[in-house]
This record gives sequence, structure tokens and C-alpha cells, in this order.
Amino acid sequence: MIVITKSLQLQSSFIMTKAKTSQNNKAASIDKPGLLDYFDEGQVSEWLMENGKNIFYILAGVIGIIILTYLLSNRQSNQAEQEYIQAANDFTYFTKTAYEKNSDAANESLKRLQNTLSQHPELHAAYDGAIAQILLNRGEINVAQPYAQSTLARVKSDNLPYYFEYANNTLLISQKKFKEALENALSLQQKMKEAIENQASEKWFGDELFALNLLRIAMLQQEQKNPEAELQTWQEWKHYAGLGNNTNAAEKVNPYAFRSVIQQLASGSFSLPDYISYRENILKK
Repeated sequence: MIVITKSLQLQSSFIMTKAKTSQNNKAASIDKPGLLDYFDEGQVSEWLMENGKNIFYILAGVIGIIILTYLLSNRQSNQAEQEYIQAANDFTYFTKTAYEKNSDAANESLKRLQNTLSQHPELHAAYDGAIAQILLNRGEINVAQPYAQSTLARVKSDNLPYYFEYANNTLLISQKKFKEALENALSLQQKMKEAIENQASEKWFGDELFALNLLRIAMLQQEQKNPEAELQTWQEWKHYAGLGNNTNAAEKVNPYAFRSVIQQLASGSFSLPDYISYRENILKK
């Protein structure tokens, strides 16, 4: 009985203590003063009168900074847009005048374009390859090298090995390293053939590259004075393209890629099939 009574007393004491604690906590939460409670009405008015101007100047300064930042950003955007347009105009003029006898105008437009590219490196991807091609066509190998190397570096980083090899071979041809270029072209063609025969899910090249590289092989064999190999390459090219009596037995190669190349190389009334027939007649004699 004593134990039970003692237990009830302890429970009662514990409950009363918890109740007091809860009431104190509630009172503390209710009575917690706010920021303005530290000031009476007169002090608030006085504080605003003394600091109101400072608050206004701070707000005005913040708004001014926001407006200035927006204007500068908008101005830089407009300036960049104008420079992009100027780069496009300079490139267009360069391409139109690059092959004229007096190329001073083309050189000036190229200088302006180079200056814009130095200020906007993001434009290199758009212009380097085309500039390199024009300079190579003009025989300015050394000038073309930086643009070509820049393009090749981007192609290599994009995990396009077949296109990298083809483009790198272009530089060898421009340097008149025909024997090395032919070896590389034959090696590249073999790699693409194996990819096609193995029915790779991702060939990482288009059939048009296959057609262009085969065309390059024939031209390099002609340069190396290897008539038998050249004739065989022309016949292979016609076979894939489905020209004449040849049919495209290699169903995995798209003949329209070869016909696309024919259209690209058409000049007046003279076409690539005409040139192939011309070369075959010479080689068969």
C-alpha cells in the first residue's frame, strides 16, 4: 500500500512539473518580443526620420546597379551580334574574291575575319575548315596549316576517326606527299569496308565519305602512274554507284551517296561519269 501511494505521489509530482514547464514554455513563446517591441512609437518614428534617407539611397543604389548590369549585358550582346554579322560578311567577301588575280581585297577581308575570330574563339568551328580549304586551293599551305589543324583537332575530339583520317590525308596531298596519302587512303577504305561487312550498328561514317575516299584513291593512283590499279578502282566506283551495266551488288552501300558525289562534282555539261569513261578508254589501250 505504501509503495502504491508513493508511486502515485511521484506520478502526480511528475505531471505537475511537466504542466508547469509546458505553461512556462507557452508563456515564453507568447511573450517573446518582436523587433519593433524594443522601440516605442516615438522611437520608431525618430529612427525612420534619421535613417530613412540612408535606406532610400541604398535601395536606389541597388536598383541602379541592376539597371546598369542589364544595360551593359544588353550592349555586349548587341556588340557581339554585330561582330558575328561582320564576320559573316568578311567571310562571304573572302570567298568571292579569293581566286581573283589581285587578291588584296580578299587578304584584307581575311585579316578582319582573323581579328574577329581572335575576339570570338567560338566562331572558329564555323569558319576554320572553309578558310583552310580556300587557302589550300590557292596553294598557301603554310597559311592554311593553323586553320586545318584546328579543324582536325575538333574532328578528332568528336570521336570521328574516319573523317579525321580523310581530312588529315587532305593535308598530305596539299604537301604533295602522294605516296603516303595513297597508302593512308587505301587503309581507310579497308577499315570502312570491314565496318560495312561486319554490319556494325554504328559505322561512324556516311556512305558519301566511302564514295569520296574511293574517288581519291583513283586520282592518287593516277598521280602515282599505276594504270592497272586505277582502272580497277574506277570499275569498283561504278559498281557501287550502279552506273552502266554494273549493279550495286553491295546492298550495304547506298548508291545514292555516289550519285550525290556526281552531282556535287558536276561542272557544266561535263560530269564525273564522263571523266571515268575518258580515263577507262585511256587505261584500256
